[in-house]
Amino acid sequence: GGPHEPWDAPGEYADKYDEVAEAVSSSHHNDSAIRGTWLEKIYNYVPTSTNESIRKIRKNYAGNVSLIDQQIGTLIDCLKERGMYENTIIIFTSDHGEMNGDHALVYKEVFFEGAVKVPLIVSTPETRKQRLHKRLPRVKRSLIQLMDVGPTILDLIGVPARGDAEHDAKSFKLSVLGEAVHRKYVASFVAGECMIVTGRWKAVFDVNGELYLLFDLHRDPEEKTNLANSKLPFSIMARAKCTKIYSNEAKK
Repeated sequence: GGPHEPWDAPGEYADKYDEVAEAVSSSHHNDSAIRGTWLEKIYNYVPTSTNESIRKIRKNYAGNVSLIDQQIGTLIDCLKERGMYENTIIIFTSDHGEMNGDHALVYKEVFFEGAVKVPLIVSTPETRKQRLHKRLPRVKRSLIQLMDVGPTILDLIGVPARGDAEHDAKSFKLSVLGEAVHRKYVASFVAGECMIVTGRWKAVFDVNGELYLLFDLHRDPEEKTNLANSKLPFSIMARAKCTKIYSNEAKK
């Protein structure tokens, strides 16, 4: 059931990591820009934590990840023993992450990278052959949304996906097998608020359509500096670009 609260990895896994990366520290909880937003509400419900309790959560989380890795390895070993591995597509992903102390937050339902940037690992008979001959990069930079997984599976096995004007999920097979750009941006929603990510820029809009968070993910991958009210030219251009995208998403 993990990695997830109540962070109860078995002993040997809970004790596996003596050291883990420190939680990302920021001052967003004191930022006047978040007043009246969903993020402010989340901060109001954050459980009281100490540095030591956060460290224990992060150690347990890492141990749970190792436990899951081992179980996936057991499944792959079984496929190989049964002669099924070379004809199997494997996709590993997650519905969300946990903040685990980053930005003084513990749970999900926020738009920071710890919660929304989930793993997506795709292994197919073709990609395994290409990687064996070192013809395929292991890491891709394409922007993907989880709803794209279904059409991708259908595409990979040669089954046409049904068209639906109200559902814009689409296959990322070409990104898996090559370097095709899948999406120019992705969008996510919670509690009436919207996040737009273009690759470099992340913008968050409140229920009234007002931008209150803006991060340059290339220069500030840990999202420590909110540029929503910045007067710098590149920030102004990014706000305009993300606002235009948000307006198109809102119309849907």
